[in-house]
Amino acid sequence: PASDPSPEKVGVLEGDFYHDSNGNGTVDSGEERTYFYKLYLKDENDGYHYTVDGAQATDESGHFKYVNLPINKNYRLVLSTVPEYYKVYQTEYSFSFSSTKTSITDIKIPVVRK
Repeated sequence: PASDPSPEKVGVLEGDFYHDSNGNGTVDSGEERTYFYKLYLKDENDGYHYTVDGAQATDESGHFKYVNLPINKNYRLVLSTVPEYYKVYQTEYSFSFSSTKTSITDIKIPVVRK
């Protein structure tokens, strides 16, 4: 009997931007998620990937999610800021997936709204 072929493993990258009101880089009580515009997910070949909403921004509540990412690649989440709106601690975050690590879902990125 023929067996179903295994689906190719794909990665999920998901997280939230939050307003780090006290500047300590940790989500504290009362610090809310915040909308962030514009973020870019680029793979090692400089290919762009879009969120599940087809966007390069978070949703209104600061959440972002990328799905169906090929797993044997390295990715960079690049934050492009409008200086008068946000201060960021880092402008780039790196991630990679493997056959045993296909999901990164608890990313917390601190920003300070000006």
